[in-house]
Amino acid sequence: MLFRSLTVEWKFDSSSPSYEKDTHMKEGELLALARKMALRSPVRRFQTGAVIFNNGQIVSSGWSHASDRNMVCYRSMHAEHHAIFRCPSSELEDATIVIATVSRKSGNTTDATPCAFCMQYIQRVGIREIIMTTSGGGSRHVYSDII
Repeated sequence: MLFRSLTVEWKFDSSSPSYEKDTHMKEGELLALARKMALRSPVRRFQTGAVIFNNGQIVSSGWSHASDRNMVCYRSMHAEHHAIFRCPSSELEDATIVIATVSRKSGNTTDATPCAFCMQYIQRVGIREIIMTTSGGGSRHVYSDII
């Protein structure tokens, strides 16, 4: 895996809707990694990247691209689907996925919202939290009890 050696330890802060870093990486760094994955995407308008981490380690990453599989009903593979597809199923339960979308024209980060299919897929495999970029350069969190 590309980022297997990086570790992250998180604590839940009940007064805040986000997780706070305990040691090495901050949420911004995870969003930067997802943005780096997005820049791999050959898609013309919006490039999307996703990083999955669980138990303090990044376990998978993916980016949107034309499908190289024989997927009849899909023209492209979304970043979320690509990251989940590449991840061992044992690592998905209670994991967190970080999604970043970049406008190819401006190079700025924009709103990253999974499509309905990806949202169902994320929920089905047991991912408990989604962190997505916003157009203002920030992030927003969605938890499994809301999905």
